[in-house]
Amino acid sequence: MIDALDYGILRTKIWFSNLKNEFKSDERGVSGIVATVVLVLLAVALAVIFWGNIQDVVKGLFDRVKTAESGLPT
Repeated sequence: MIDALDYGILRTKIWFSNLKNEFKSDERGVSGIVATVVLVLLAVALAVIFWGNIQDVVKGLFDRVKTAESGLPT
C-alpha cells in the first residue's frame, strides 16, 4: 500500500515537472505579442516625431470648424 502511494506521488511529481518544463519552453503566441508591442512603440514614436505637424493640422481644422460655425443660420 505504501509502495503504491509512493509510486503515485512520484508519478505525479514527474508529471508536474514535465508539464512545467513544457510550459516554459512553449513559444506559441510570443511572436504575436512581440509584433503588437513593436507596432505600439512605432505608433508612439511617429506621434512624438510629428507632434508639431499634427498639432498644426488639428488646430487648422478646428479653426475652420469655428469659422464655419459662425456662418450657420440659427
